[in-house]
Amino acid sequence: MEHNSEAKGLPDKIGDFLSKDLSLTLSLAYVALVGIGMLFSYQYYANWGIDIFQFAGLSDFLLAPFRDMLVFFFATISVWISYLFILASRKLDRKFPHLAKFWNLGISVDSKKYNQYMNFNLLAGIVVYLYLSSQGFSILRKNNFRKHPERYRVEIEQDDHSVQAYLLLGLTEEFALVLNEKDQKVSALPLDGGIRSIRLPIPDKKIP
Repeated sequence: MEHNSEAKGLPDKIGDFLSKDLSLTLSLAYVALVGIGMLFSYQYYANWGIDIFQFAGLSDFLLAPFRDMLVFFFATISVWISYLFILASRKLDRKFPHLAKFWNLGISVDSKKYNQYMNFNLLAGIVVYLYLSSQGFSILRKNNFRKHPERYRVEIEQDDHSVQAYLLLGLTEEFALVLNEKDQKVSALPLDGGIRSIRLPIPDKKIP
């Protein structure tokens, strides 16, 4: 019988499975990136009380991880950080089995539950890391937005030729999500049939 400490865990099994089919690996990697991008987008807009799922279309989610390089960076390294952490933990467990048993809540390297425990740690670690990083990233973006509003200020011309200054929170396939600087009210302005143009304001121009 194969020794439990040498049995393959979830990361090894996934690696073996994906290494057999490059196209499947790339497809699953893209799906993972899209999912992570959606999470980061949701967390960011939630800061403003916006449920992005009500305003975003399919193309918005498919492009979510590529619209912001920082989001793409976090998305690509998130799984790798969790994976490398588990690999390092496995090596330390084998090198210091007594310490590992204490750290792993009494589950030793030779235990039949060891691989299940490590698999759970991997999945839980990825989920917690993604949640905390997306939340932290969204707070940083909001703080930057508040600190440098001039970077987000635009003038939106409606179909009736009226012009209003807003802070642009983001664009989706069908809506411009904006913040009114005066009353701090968030609005979703339809791009089709409502907005004539979106342009940067003239520097030092007073907000109407």
